[in-house]
Amino acid sequence: MAFKYEEVAKYIEMRIEKDRRGRRPLPSVRELAERFQCTRDTVLRAYRELMLYNRVYAVQHKGYFAVVDSSTASLARQAIDMATAAPDYRMIPYREFQSCLNQAVKRYERSLFTYEATQGLPGLRQIVREWLAEEQVYCGDEQLFITAGTQQALQLLSLLPFSAEKDLFVVEQPTYAGILGVLRMQKFCAVGVNRTMQGLEMDKLEEIFSSRRVRYFYTCPRFQHPLGTSLNRQERKTLVRLAKRYDVFIIEDDYLGDLAGKRFESSLFYEDMEDRIIYLRSFSKTLLPGLRLGAAVLPRKLAQEFANAKHWADLGASVLSQGALEIYFRCGMHQEHRIKIRRFYAEKCRLLRRLVQEQFGENAVWYVPENGFFACLEVKDQAKMRRVVEFLRSTSLCIKEPDRAYLPGYQYKQPLLPICFSTLGAAELTTGFQLLKAGICHLQE
Repeated sequence: MAFKYEEVAKYIEMRIEKDRRGRRPLPSVRELAERFQCTRDTVLRAYRELMLYNRVYAVQHKGYFAVVDSSTASLARQAIDMATAAPDYRMIPYREFQSCLNQAVKRYERSLFTYEATQGLPGLRQIVREWLAEEQVYCGDEQLFITAGTQQALQLLSLLPFSAEKDLFVVEQPTYAGILGVLRMQKFCAVGVNRTMQGLEMDKLEEIFSSRRVRYFYTCPRFQHPLGTSLNRQERKTLVRLAKRYDVFIIEDDYLGDLAGKRFESSLFYEDMEDRIIYLRSFSKTLLPGLRLGAAVLPRKLAQEFANAKHWADLGASVLSQGALEIYFRCGMHQEHRIKIRRFYAEKCRLLRRLVQEQFGENAVWYVPENGFFACLEVKDQAKMRRVVEFLRSTSLCIKEPDRAYLPGYQYKQPLLPICFSTLGAAELTTGFQLLKAGICHLQE
């Protein structure tokens, strides 16, 4: 259930969208208090939140006005970002976390000037273990590490010593650009396997596992980055079976796990009975991007090597950030936040499905998930998709460059255009889809 000030803030946002020029004052505090049957303090909090994100400003004795970029005449001329996977600013719990930071300074004042445990603060690890167990991700204390985001975990995994017989990295294609950056920096030998709207090409994956010296296979089973698709339970069971048969470790990047409620398939880790899954969880995409904290659950046979690598990499993640996150969990704020963001992004997905039907009908093949950050559009072939991308570059729509999600020289690129909608409001999404439709129409000319 949304707080009253959030309802007021959404109404103000709606008024801002109606008056894009921002010439008229926004509703007064008294007017809004009467409309929503709330106190003036509640309305003032709503305005403060919007001022914090530079959406409104106050003029003494005149009221509140919308912040409008005078260099842009309309929303259609403003940049619409469908490329960046980040939380919507309206869902960032800035003030709540600020309070947790203040408490963490008092609670851990001595530790701020010393090095803490490499694995992470004991209190935070304990509560994260309990939280993960509720999601059927069970692990011992020696297996859990607090990292500087999942990106650090990927970097550390690439440094672990392996025998010469196991030197190949397999990644789904397309995939998260962060893992491709790690492979490029470490000069790993890597191959790809297609991930389509229909799922993962399991036959091809087994062929690679059985004939090559595979060390790791990297995958996003839920809300895949950048397609938005999720593997079903049969596919997850098959993956775990292949990992056991061919002695491969699977890196499960569950970066949007907070959006997976009971209606979604459980994690890949849940299917693992043979200690083959390396489970990664991020707090950046759904909480605070700048927090730079994540959790990694390692198989027991890799835990000590991972601990050694992490010790020499950073000696330990930020005590202040860890302490604040621990308090955020213990106060129940995180659970409330998860309920809110699941509802919030699910509503965006419903809007996307409506826009797809209105703008495209049966003339295009789309995948829009029930929740997540990404959707994808299928174009007829690579040559035509390049024409669509080139056309969209000339508009105000920023889209993810498809080639950046593939290994260099990968030959089997799919004509799928990833669309990230996580940061956009209803008006921006509507305009963005109009531009996408114009791109498809341009293709057909």
